[in-house]
Amino acid sequence: MLGLRFEEWLALKNVKYDADKIVFMCSNDRSTSSLDDNKAKKKKNWKVLVRTDINLRAGDVILNIPFDACFSHLTALLPQKTKNEKVKSMLRTSDWLARLAICLVYELKNLNESDFGPYLEHLPIEESEVISNWTAFEKEILLKGTDFFQLFGYLRDETEAAKEEFAMFKDAFSDDLNFKFTIEDYVRARTVCSSRAFEIKPKVVGLMPLADLFNHHSSGNHVNVTEGYKESSVAVVVLKSCGNGEEIFNTYGKLSNTDLLNSYGFCEEEEEIANRINSPRFSGLDVRQKLLLARECPDEFKKDSSLFTIDDLKKIFCGRRDDIIRSIFLQRLRAYPDDEAFEKASKDIRLKKERVELARLVRKSEMNAIAEALKTLASKQVLQADLDSDMFSLFT
Repeated sequence: MLGLRFEEWLALKNVKYDADKIVFMCSNDRSTSSLDDNKAKKKKNWKVLVRTDINLRAGDVILNIPFDACFSHLTALLPQKTKNEKVKSMLRTSDWLARLAICLVYELKNLNESDFGPYLEHLPIEESEVISNWTAFEKEILLKGTDFFQLFGYLRDETEAAKEEFAMFKDAFSDDLNFKFTIEDYVRARTVCSSRAFEIKPKVVGLMPLADLFNHHSSGNHVNVTEGYKESSVAVVVLKSCGNGEEIFNTYGKLSNTDLLNSYGFCEEEEEIANRINSPRFSGLDVRQKLLLARECPDEFKKDSSLFTIDDLKKIFCGRRDDIIRSIFLQRLRAYPDDEAFEKASKDIRLKKERVELARLVRKSEMNAIAEALKTLASKQVLQADLDSDMFSLFT
């Protein structure tokens, strides 16, 4: 299923996987990684399965990838080719995502010279549902009330960040007539990096062949990607037994649907605590304003830049002023449009069905998390005064 050219490249790079135990499966073969093709093809949907009648046990190493087989700013073509001092400086000082994205753009523009051609041909042209690809209209209509709008400064506006990075690199490359790239080229490459990158070793983030084909599960993962295995490679190690045709899951962390959509372009449907542990969040400034009215403000909220999860707030308020924390949660619930308003807005013909469904999952997971928290706030009933929020209406 991987293709002869890719298999030969893996062997050349000494990337080893246990073909007797696992198999890489793809749902279709219509994809491209050509930046000059403006019509994005269907994405390849990969998954990794245990072979039938095979069982994997904890501790089994099923994949080993040497560092030099991973695509990063250390192995990419750009730092080797460029003589532009501005570019060299930016490759040293830019954050990992900008650095990796510009290296990938350059590599895809020069595939005939690349040492990673057979691997890069397996990558999608873009991850189209990553939030940086959403229009301002889509975000305004579909994500109102969620962390994307509530917490300026926590969830970086990736669209604006990409534009700033593009302008920065474009200026640096102004003297290099052999490298032409567009904002569309850059954003597409950036979404691939955002959704697929791993920490290869400390302070080095890159793309790992085959390791990036394992799908994500927040808390039910079977394997772990271990950096620095034998000091020269990365290994995929089995954490818990699985077998007989079962799909093998990795995890990108215990992330909320908000975080998954922002960085990876997908959400999980399962309503697990692990999936929403970090979302929604509450800003210290927002909480403090409400507390000042009650003349009771714990020290934790005196830094306006602080962010708090539901669990954070419940621990801080444990045993005191349940009425205040209930009101904070209720006010946040009221920030979301009600279901009827959301469904009506989502029928706009300019909205993509895939994005409507992703927004629905983000809303549901955030709202459910707050509703569950309200249920656990002591045994007191929620007062009508809380629902009306008269006490706190000044700051809403």
